[in-house]
Amino acid sequence: MTATVSASEPGVAKAGETYDPPSTFSSREYIPALDGLRGIAILAVMLHHFRVMVPKYVLEYPFVALESCGWIGVDLFFALSGFLITGILIDTRGAPGYARTFYARRALRIVPLYLVAVFVLSLVFDLGDVKWWYWTHSTNLLIAHAGRWNVTAINTTHLWSLAVEEQFYLVWPLLVALCPPRRLGLLCVAVAAGGAVFRVVLLAHGTSPVAIYTLMPTHMDGLALGGALAVARRRTGAWSALSPWARSLGKIRAPLWGILVALAVLVMLALNPGADKEGAAMQAIGYPLVAVAAVTLVAATIEAPPGSALDRWLSSAMLRTLGKYSYCLYIVHYPLAYFLLRARPDFRELASVGGPQMPGQLLFFAIAGAASFAIAWVSYRVLESPFLRLKRHFPMRIAK
Repeated sequence: MTATVSASEPGVAKAGETYDPPSTFSSREYIPALDGLRGIAILAVMLHHFRVMVPKYVLEYPFVALESCGWIGVDLFFALSGFLITGILIDTRGAPGYARTFYARRALRIVPLYLVAVFVLSLVFDLGDVKWWYWTHSTNLLIAHAGRWNVTAINTTHLWSLAVEEQFYLVWPLLVALCPPRRLGLLCVAVAAGGAVFRVVLLAHGTSPVAIYTLMPTHMDGLALGGALAVARRRTGAWSALSPWARSLGKIRAPLWGILVALAVLVMLALNPGADKEGAAMQAIGYPLVAVAAVTLVAATIEAPPGSALDRWLSSAMLRTLGKYSYCLYIVHYPLAYFLLRARPDFRELASVGGPQMPGQLLFFAIAGAASFAIAWVSYRVLESPFLRLKRHFPMRIAK
């Protein structure tokens, strides 16, 4: 995951340069459905990490197949961040305190909770020689250097994606500031394409698939293409061509969404049995497809007509609430699963009582999910909100 960005966007760019923002869309606008989309992303990741069952019966295999694809929730987070962050940077480019305001607001959102989480992890686990990789928000570099997941403390490997986001936040404002507005969309596409090519080159040279998966330059697909969508959203000509297509996706009826999800899972399994995120076919072909699908879903979400199935789902209170708390949910859910699985009753044994494992699996998902949500609810009120209120000292100024 990813640290939450306020679900909204667009506006204008630097004075005298060529962005033509739609009048109904600005960086200060709140789009509830994007929070719902973030809720879908965190549900997918939690489903992926909360699996305890080994399927025995035919009806259990579809659930396991869906769970196997849950890692794409991270790529959905990336697409959302690329869209929202690039939009904010475009809109504030040229305004006083452009960089200072951006970094201050991001730090207030990300750093307090993350540092508290690392402090708690350091008490619970023996981080030993790798502790500074956690404190410096660079566990992805640690994992990539080792070429294996188990170099980190158990059930903390998921923090790699937060490190990728942080590294993106560090370099992207500079690129947006230096790139001429008319070339920014091209830059976004070039970064995504360049990362895909670089990934194939590394695969051909025998680089560890784990390193390829966790390094920012080779996992920029969703972030960069999300940025390209933010650029297109601010260009009248580009959006007038894209919006009818996005709106038509937003109008898709509920049964067809189910068919599309089933087809997506089948494509993932066809690329690599088990939907292994480190498979060569997945890394060469699957990542770009996942990124394009994620960005397409973001576009459909912001153009979904009121009352459509997509708008109703993503604007539901449950998904928007999960999206609101998704940052803490992402950090705590995986370590929490570790401790629950070491407790009694043993959920792995419970999942096999009487043969079918689905009841035990659903029970574990409910307990682990509820416990994660409870922690996130408290964290948001006690820890995160006080720091978020400090953002008023760094108001976001839209460039004129």
